[in-house]
Amino acid sequence: MSVRTSRRSAGLLGSEYEVSIAAPPASHCCTGISAFRRQVASCTLAGLSVFTLGGLCFGFDSVYPVLYSSGAFLDLCAADEAAACAARSGEERQRSCCKAQASSFVSLSSVSLFAADGVMVAYGELMDRRGARWCISVALCLVCTGLALLSIAGSLGASSPAALWWIAFPLIGLAGPGVFMAALSFGELFPNLESVIAPLAASMFDGSAFVFLLWKLLFLRAGLPLSAIAAAWLFLSVLVGGSTWSLLLSKRQTEGMRAEREASFAERVDERAPVSEPALRAAVVWHSEGDGLRQLLCRTDSLLLLLFMCTANLNQTFYLETLPRPLRARPPA
Repeated sequence: MSVRTSRRSAGLLGSEYEVSIAAPPASHCCTGISAFRRQVASCTLAGLSVFTLGGLCFGFDSVYPVLYSSGAFLDLCAADEAAACAARSGEERQRSCCKAQASSFVSLSSVSLFAADGVMVAYGELMDRRGARWCISVALCLVCTGLALLSIAGSLGASSPAALWWIAFPLIGLAGPGVFMAALSFGELFPNLESVIAPLAASMFDGSAFVFLLWKLLFLRAGLPLSAIAAAWLFLSVLVGGSTWSLLLSKRQTEGMRAEREASFAERVDERAPVSEPALRAAVVWHSEGDGLRQLLCRTDSLLLLLFMCTANLNQTFYLETLPRPLRARPPA
């Protein structure tokens, strides 16, 4: 049950009119929490969930030393190269053992980055059709599966199958945009905080690239193995993601909130001039409710967008991998 409050605001010509504001609905898990506390918790969890799970793969280069030391893709090297690599110690273990191993890392980072960008369209459709709770639920399933596989691969070390690495990191990349989209829905729930939540989520999405840097510090400074780091992050993901899920509204609650706000808005604009016919034609949606996900994804603009993101990611990966080489080869001043 929503509670309405009223206030008087000044009009454009100095006249006053009464505005009726509906209190935002609460999820079934948060019915006993005040509106102010829900706003604070929503802002906090929106930023924390996006930072924890949003764009981990954007900092992929930070985790390279951890993966090299853990023996990822070591089976791709020749027997003599693998034996020499296993005998390394200290900082030497943080370097690639052969070209095949380094090439696999570049390909893995490219696939993970493309997965993180390309899946945004699918999450947008999932948000429209199923709501924010479904969106973050799918994302949590993907990231938890990826982190669990990464923990297993880290515990196996050099004997880990390459398939574990190839599945774990793309799953983590696929999950990020779903958490980001779900966090943005808090802006619709609390319109007065939309100007705070949107930039907060965007900045945390970029800032989550530091997560792998944190993993690197835990691995090198604290001496924690990759399996323990991934398992701890899995626990943190469940805790933060579950708390965020509990504050989000279901699809039915979201539709009810929108209908109530539209009815409240219609009461205030009844005396205004009617909308012209050209404006109504321009406001027609570009797809019908009967369109399936395949029809929407196979549109020309969607395919061109995916092609652009794929090209941009490959170009970015090319420069990240080729630019440091001449810098490393340059003699110290």
